[in-house]
Order: sequence, then structure tokens, then C-alpha cells
Amino acid sequence: MKKLNLKGKVVFTSLTIMLSVVIYVLMGFLGELMSDNGFIRLALVCGWAWLLLGQIGAYILIWE
Repeated sequence: MKKLNLKGKVVFTSLTIMLSVVIYVLMGFLGELMSDNGFIRLALVCGWAWLLLGQIGAYILIWE
């Protein structure tokens, strides 16, 4: 696998941050819609898993 240069690392880090902000906003929106809907619950769990664990893994892979 080819290593990223500094410019590529900064671009991918910026994209990861933007994606995380979008997911955070969607978590607020889906939280307002929360009901007994299993799909919304699954989406919330996956979103929070990304926000808590996925970002760390992505940054480790990018900056390794």
C-alpha cells in the first residue's frame, strides 16, 4: 500500500472531520425522530460508534 504524503494526509483528515460533523448533525436529527423504529435505532448506534471509535481508527490509518 502506498504511503500518503503530508498534503494527502491533511486532505483525508479534513474529509474525515467534515464527515464526522455531518454524522453528528444527523445523530441530533435522528434522535428527535426516535421511536420504536429499529432502523433509526441501528442508525443511531452506528453513528455514535463512528463518532466514538471510527474516527480514532481512521486517524491512526491516515497518520501511521
